[in-house]
Amino acid sequence: VGELAAAELAEAVNALEALHERVVRAAVFSNLLFAADTSLPRHGALLQHVQERASEIRNTLVFFELEWVNAGEAAAQARLADPALARRRHFLSALRRYRPHVLSEPEERILEETANTGRRAFGRLFDELISAQRFQLRHDGKEQELGEEEVLALLYDPDRELRREAARALTDGLKQGARPLAFIFNMLVQDKAVDDRLRRYAEPMAARNLANEIESRSVESLLEACMARYPLVARYYRLKARLLGLTRLEDYDRYAPVAAEQGKREFAEARRIVLDAYAGFSPVMADTARRFFDERWIDAELRVGKRGGAFSASTLPSVHPYVLLNYTGNLRDVMTLAHELGHGVHQCLAADQGLFEQDTPLT
Repeated sequence: VGELAAAELAEAVNALEALHERVVRAAVFSNLLFAADTSLPRHGALLQHVQERASEIRNTLVFFELEWVNAGEAAAQARLADPALARRRHFLSALRRYRPHVLSEPEERILEETANTGRRAFGRLFDELISAQRFQLRHDGKEQELGEEEVLALLYDPDRELRREAARALTDGLKQGARPLAFIFNMLVQDKAVDDRLRRYAEPMAARNLANEIESRSVESLLEACMARYPLVARYYRLKARLLGLTRLEDYDRYAPVAAEQGKREFAEARRIVLDAYAGFSPVMADTARRFFDERWIDAELRVGKRGGAFSASTLPSVHPYVLLNYTGNLRDVMTLAHELGHGVHQCLAADQGLFEQDTPLT
């Protein structure tokens, strides 16, 4: 790879991207299907099959990245400076930042294969356990059985007794699964520690900072500034307690609305609020976001077995993004919808950058 001329290297990256697109298409489909319903064995089986096949393909192609990363600095910089490589410059430059942390090709192959029985397996198990978890809650003299997202939504309710009961139900429910959940957490921490040690990362955040294309010192400065302002957070909570008429703010009061709650908002109203806000900022954003509703790229329904939380899956440039959330109708969910559509609009607009460049770092 290091011996290719700039134009040849650009063509090689184009070919590599085309191969990866076929893998990503299958991976995205199986992941979205699993997120929509984690309870069906066939969804898990498909996800596992695609992960195993994807690992085989990645291991077949891993030589390319390793050869480029290990190419001599002078030769690499000469190619990166060539206009023929302009469209691929960022992708290739970003890869070379991992030079101190890549392993040999056999070692990389082993880590890729064992990831399917390691961190990926434990991540899937966590999703399955939490999606299947039901929480017992008593309100207005009635016993209710709710999913995680429904219980979390009640922590934003103006009724303090309901918030207290929701917090109790959430805690009790999670305690029932404490042993497997703690085991999953510990295994993921251990997996991370082993990977960091093998790849010679100096500290736990180093790999994440490298992926985010940010200097570790910048993150440390941010953390120092936040910790120095802890008293500001305490002051805010004291003020919130007074506004709520409380002498002491409990953990289940943190998300209590200070202003009057306007009740449940139907999804149609949420759509109107979000699109109006987008239109006030940019008609292009509003038109792009509207497609998510009109063309049914949003999965907002509450269902047993559906993955919790929310995300916008960028998929790949030749398709379109999908947004998943669990809509309960409170104001927080309206803001979640707006937030995820922000990612979705960006992903639509960034599709022209190609698979290797369409996603941005977390920063």
